[in-house]
Amino acid sequence: MSAPPRPLAELSAFLSPDELSHAEACSPEVAARNATSRGLLRLLLSRHLNTDPGAITFQRNEHGKPQTCDDCGGLHFNVSHSGDVLLIGLSSAGEIGVDVEEHLQRYWRRLAKRFYSPAENNALAEAGVGAFDLFYRFWVRKEAWFKCLGTGLKFPLSDYCVGYSSAETEVTAGPGEAVWIRDLWAREGYSAAVATREQAQSVTRFRWNGLWPEPT
Repeated sequence: MSAPPRPLAELSAFLSPDELSHAEACSPEVAARNATSRGLLRLLLSRHLNTDPGAITFQRNEHGKPQTCDDCGGLHFNVSHSGDVLLIGLSSAGEIGVDVEEHLQRYWRRLAKRFYSPAENNALAEAGVGAFDLFYRFWVRKEAWFKCLGTGLKFPLSDYCVGYSSAETEVTAGPGEAVWIRDLWAREGYSAAVATREQAQSVTRFRWNGLWPEPT
């Protein structure tokens, strides 16, 4: 994010008037970050939808979650950024949620007591020197899960355990609300996860190198 893979002016040219107005209302640093993430999202979507990045329109569901318009072939997306890392998830098989977090939280034990399940807090207590990293593994999993549901917070997060014994787990929040959560590697000092309604047969990771993202 500190060094956009494409010039900021080029990415900003893809944005709608509403997106530009939103960016201009923020500080220069936040405006640049928002323009970069939104512009790159439009580039990725345009590649999959075979359309111009500036022609893509967005709407929100009844709970406010952004999504592509109805004629975009059922392509779902989600975006997260933290520090210098931007994470964009795309799915053609239903809702998706992603989260990336830089390891900076000073008050992580307080957050864990408030938002984590008894099983998760017990795991943290037994993790020793690995507790800090495990805290973030739980955090990004919960964020990705919640964002995938896209229904607003209808239940205490501490009522559900997002798993820690495997790289992928299934969490059910109610009838028809099963979500599969998978760990992702972001970079050193970060944690990331992706959540999908359907168990993904595969997850393809890309990193932005030059003009277009390349598989890693």
